[in-house]
Amino acid sequence: MVTATSTHLKALVCRLIDDPSTPTSIRNQCHLLLIAIDGNHRELIEERLQRLTQFLEASNIKASD
Repeated sequence: MVTATSTHLKALVCRLIDDPSTPTSIRNQCHLLLIAIDGNHRELIEERLQRLTQFLEASNIKASD
């Protein structure tokens, strides 16, 4: 399993949020992930990442784009 730092996750999430082509549902998941990161809640971070991944896959958006 790849481990990412909170700084890396925040940068990725901010890129998704700032992209005008990102669907609102994905932006909402990004905001929830940022809240979990800011609160340093590891379980919640993992849960939010899984949920965000599901939304990205359903939208055919790659997080590395």
